[in-house]
Amino acid sequence: MLLTTPRNYQSNDVQLMHENDARYLGYDMGCGKSLPVVAYIDQYRPKMSLILCPKPVVPVWPKEFKKHLGKDMEVLVVPLDRKPGKKTTMSGKQKLELMREKWKAADKAGWPIVFILNHESARMEPMASALTGVKKNWDLAVIDEIHKCKNPSGTSGRFIGKLGKKADKRVGLSGTPMPHSPLDIWAQFRFLDKKIFGWNFNKFKSEHTIMDPNGFWAHGKPVQILRYKNLENLNKKFYSIATRVTKDEVLDLPEATHLERFLDPDAATKKAYKEMHDNLVTEVKGEDCVAANAMVKVTRLQQITSGFVKTDAGVELALHELKKREIVNIMNDLDPKEPVCFFCRFHWDLRAVESAAEELDRPFYGLWSGRDDVDACWKPKPGGMLAAQVSSGSVGIDLTTSTYNVYVSQTWNMGEYDQSLSRSHRHGQERPVFYIHLLMRDSVDEKIRAALAKRAELIDTTLSQSEFNEMILDSYRKDS
Repeated sequence: MLLTTPRNYQSNDVQLMHENDARYLGYDMGCGKSLPVVAYIDQYRPKMSLILCPKPVVPVWPKEFKKHLGKDMEVLVVPLDRKPGKKTTMSGKQKLELMREKWKAADKAGWPIVFILNHESARMEPMASALTGVKKNWDLAVIDEIHKCKNPSGTSGRFIGKLGKKADKRVGLSGTPMPHSPLDIWAQFRFLDKKIFGWNFNKFKSEHTIMDPNGFWAHGKPVQILRYKNLENLNKKFYSIATRVTKDEVLDLPEATHLERFLDPDAATKKAYKEMHDNLVTEVKGEDCVAANAMVKVTRLQQITSGFVKTDAGVELALHELKKREIVNIMNDLDPKEPVCFFCRFHWDLRAVESAAEELDRPFYGLWSGRDDVDACWKPKPGGMLAAQVSSGSVGIDLTTSTYNVYVSQTWNMGEYDQSLSRSHRHGQERPVFYIHLLMRDSVDEKIRAALAKRAELIDTTLSQSEFNEMILDSYRKDS
């Protein structure tokens, strides 16, 4: 029996999931997009369900079932990540064996069974063939953070297209349905309901884009998008099966404030930055650092603002410790028991946070590829410092223990940035939240920050990630 009382929009989506074969829950982070799934399974008892999600979220889903249904729930929830009772991961073969074993147990008990698997494992053999080759269709297939499968020709995008054919009911969950551009929606709807936007991506693209004849060309055709069109029709089709819920509409959250701290570079850093900006090359400690094009140039400039340069040989050379020193200053200004999360783009920044924690004798936690000290919900010791790579710290974790979030370096992925903001400013947060942006004065940091600060305006005008990139790149292309 459901222990949590759903909000009206959640109850409505449970009913719509029952009445329709496809549903898209476009809930902002913290608006409770897992509850309708749990409630639907509890109420309508689909015999065999599959939930695909990012790897860090796999252990979160069993907790959601337990939270909403209690320890006596008559639903068998099977996470397919680690060996039962152990910390080692299972092979694909072991996962299939566990699925067969648990299926027999659920069938004997007469309970619904829910398998939970991460996106990457699902698309790899032998799991991919097993999941898309079931003799009897899945009663329910749910893809959490479905926008991560947005690439029509990518492995995940093609896999969920196949999976959609083998599921009687299909549900997509995402707080950022179109993180980069309106075209992101096509592969997601190929899984949900291929009739809405059709099977042909090129046709869909031609219906909603105007290509730039003066831009880049490939295979005799322009490939650079000038602008989008027919967006009203696209939105109408999207909302034919989607519910969009923003946290501003439904959550009584405390205030969130953005603060900026400007750092003045020393002479050596100014010189390196100017040379890279003007000439696409600078020399540090006798080593050349070169940018091959405008995109690489922006990355190189960001690296300089973070305190290092990367040589042609891939060696990272230190330039300054401005951001580390500011991290120390910030921590010294706060209550010694206050935990703080630091979002970083580069490993250099992650190491700067760790070095600052060592200097301050503060507990340090890391979250990046290969390290996870958060485990879905960060519960730090007093004064703990978490260094999180934005790509790793933007989904599937609860950072409400921290009300201070420092962006050591600026990401220009709007989807990741938006989701990272919601890690601490979400349901369960009771204190005001502060976002502190470390910006080197008169640099690319300021330009990216200014563009991200206008995000609401960008979304309202359906500005795509590629257009967002162009706003920044145009300032850094070498004059011809």
